[in-house]
Amino acid sequence: MRLTIHRQQGKLNLRQLLIGVLVIWPFLYSMWLQIRFTAAAFAQFPLILLGAAALIALICFGKLYQSILLVWLIFYGVTLILSFRSNKKVFFMDFAVSFSSWLICYTACRRNVSFDMVCKIVRRLGIITAVSVVLDSTTHIISRVIAPLLYTSSAAGRLASKTGILSNGLFTYAGITGCFLVPGLFAFLVSYRNKKKKAYFWIMLSVMALSIILINKRGFILDIAISLLVVFLVARQSEGKIKLRLNRVLLVTISILIIISVLFAMYMSIPLVRQSVTNIMDKFADDDGTLSGRTELYDLALRLFRQHPILGIGWGNFREQSLHVYRATSTSTYETHNVYLQLLCETGIVGLSAFLITVIWMLVYTIRRFIRINAENRDSNAALALRLSMYIQLFFITYCFSGNPLYDYVFVVTYFIGIALLGVNEREYV
Repeated sequence: MRLTIHRQQGKLNLRQLLIGVLVIWPFLYSMWLQIRFTAAAFAQFPLILLGAAALIALICFGKLYQSILLVWLIFYGVTLILSFRSNKKVFFMDFAVSFSSWLICYTACRRNVSFDMVCKIVRRLGIITAVSVVLDSTTHIISRVIAPLLYTSSAAGRLASKTGILSNGLFTYAGITGCFLVPGLFAFLVSYRNKKKKAYFWIMLSVMALSIILINKRGFILDIAISLLVVFLVARQSEGKIKLRLNRVLLVTISILIIISVLFAMYMSIPLVRQSVTNIMDKFADDDGTLSGRTELYDLALRLFRQHPILGIGWGNFREQSLHVYRATSTSTYETHNVYLQLLCETGIVGLSAFLITVIWMLVYTIRRFIRINAENRDSNAALALRLSMYIQLFFITYCFSGNPLYDYVFVVTYFIGIALLGVNEREYV
């Protein structure tokens, strides 16, 4: 049984509707949390209901089949086993949003996912966000006129606190703004092939690049550069322009990770090295504080990890432990601003290993499949979808070093949008 909606140029089925809602939900969710008349506590439930609908559809009309998406069950299984240590309320919502996104991807990817639909939505949301950033940076019309009328007092106050030309556009946090700018930029680079509109392409690309600078998230620029470089090298390899063996890339990557681990161990054990690194971090800290002050959070996460190295302290419990981390009178809670450290702290070696296996397995599968398909037809929808998927996955993985994308609903769903793109023409190429 399948709901089919006929259109002039094809048909849109229930699975395409699930993916379409998944793609647009992060934007609506982020706006929903800021509007005055919103019951913010229930803003995440529409996605959970969609996930439940996908589960029912899977049980009633489908069955599990061999798919790369099943690798995520490793991570979900481990986190469920470890959940007895968790903050139950936090764990339930984090797990529900992530698992619902996975269910929608899994259900929809059993049929061809529309690359044009996904890319068009991602691109347009990126354009809307970019224009709002540039507009507010020049006129402050959003922060000074629109926000006080429509947003909650806290959201409007945060937008008004931005000075100079810096702006978050429609959203109160620069990270959320970047969550739509970066995939939008990637979608523009991948999908825009109309040579007759070359001027429009360069104008909008410039606007999006400028807006990424204006939100003052320097880490994003590095993450974007890494993603662009890796995908460029992989694409050149598939086209025979350079010789790049995946096993050598993995060997170099593992070597770099070992070097980083040794340096990090030196940082944690040698006071002189720690002080030097801290001084450097303070000098290059972002204006929004995304680098400064993190050493205390890192120290706390590692101390808690040493106390519970195998299973961790439980999902979501770091937030409670972070109370008073900066000031004795502070009542604010914090994330670690490093997903790998926070997983190590909250889920131990077992949970971190499950996460790394999952995301690396997905990325390696995507790269190998892209190399094969791109060599056959670089302009096919499958090749373009896999290219965009690699961009999104790489950005998520690199941003995990300096942010909390795994613990942020918007970024989690954005990651699964990239995973959903693996369903484009899947039966033809797998």
